[in-house]
Amino acid sequence: MDDLLRPRERLNELSRKYPGIWKIADLARWSALQANKKWPSYCFMPASGWIEALRKFYWDVSPEVYGGTDPRASDSFSLLAKKGLTNDWTALSMLGTWRLTQGIYRFDQDVYREVINTPVSGDIPCEVLEKMPEWCIYIPTPSFTTRAQRVYGVWSALEWFAGQQRRMLCLMFDMEISGLITLQLPIGDFSIADALERNLEERAKANREIHGETMDEVSKAASFEVMYPVVNSAMSLILYLCSQATEYSGNRKPSNPHPKQGKKDFPRYFPPDKPTTWEVGVRMGAALRRAYAEQEMKGVAGTHASPRAHVRCAHWHGFRSGPMKTSTGAVIPAEQREFELRWLPPIPVNISDVDNLSATIRRVD
Repeated sequence: MDDLLRPRERLNELSRKYPGIWKIADLARWSALQANKKWPSYCFMPASGWIEALRKFYWDVSPEVYGGTDPRASDSFSLLAKKGLTNDWTALSMLGTWRLTQGIYRFDQDVYREVINTPVSGDIPCEVLEKMPEWCIYIPTPSFTTRAQRVYGVWSALEWFAGQQRRMLCLMFDMEISGLITLQLPIGDFSIADALERNLEERAKANREIHGETMDEVSKAASFEVMYPVVNSAMSLILYLCSQATEYSGNRKPSNPHPKQGKKDFPRYFPPDKPTTWEVGVRMGAALRRAYAEQEMKGVAGTHASPRAHVRCAHWHGFRSGPMKTSTGAVIPAEQREFELRWLPPIPVNISDVDNLSATIRRVD
């Protein structure tokens, strides 16, 4: 199967398994809005909405699974969980949200190589993730492998848990053997590197609760060795899409859709007929290849080589803002002025005339 067909086929598989679920989800979202419930704009629908949609689906299709229990009761979802009927709710959340835009973000091969080798470190704050181009995105991941199996791609979306007033970054990997594997990272007033560390700690805690095991530094390091490279590389790709450095081929840019009023019912979202493939980093890739070629020519000519063209790791820049003096003319101490932090995206180094370079699209196999 063509790798670009896989995300749509995963969506079709879930649609066949839960017929009618997407209209139920639209109704759950509309009902929440009518009840004046609020959630961040970067999220299509809170996790509670998808849970409600799954409850409603079983009540409509197989009410016998409730055994007479009211599906709206607080413990009804736990009842479904005990019967193994809630395992797909995160996949429903991710694919149901991706269904609305079906954006596939395919990176230029040279930009892809540079970005996945950029480590996620330092004080990059989690709020950067709110700049994802769509509610849910899909990135093909050629070259990704873990546990001796290929990773075809990753979906990414920010989820909102209204009851806990907590946001999570949800990553869902399409694995060659294991299928859809979901990873949720806590998001807060800390760095993305800390978010990765906290996720590992939470997984270790859950493992201890289930198996009664302790996790020392050796086993912790081993867990990082297994999961960290793929997650780190995926995060780098996502951060690139969240940065000011992002550029797409063509004149359009990705965005979230708006609902349309039905003739007889509530406003609904109507998905596109097919996915849209966004070519990412096209001009940047052309610039990198030109710089590589120039560097090689300099080497052949025997001239002193300048630093190799590359994408510098993203970093933060902090500065003070606000008035420097009071209304009376007194100087305001720097520590009393507001401190702002800006994330500087991956920066091309030793690359000239990026904007004037022609676009060369190369498919990543």
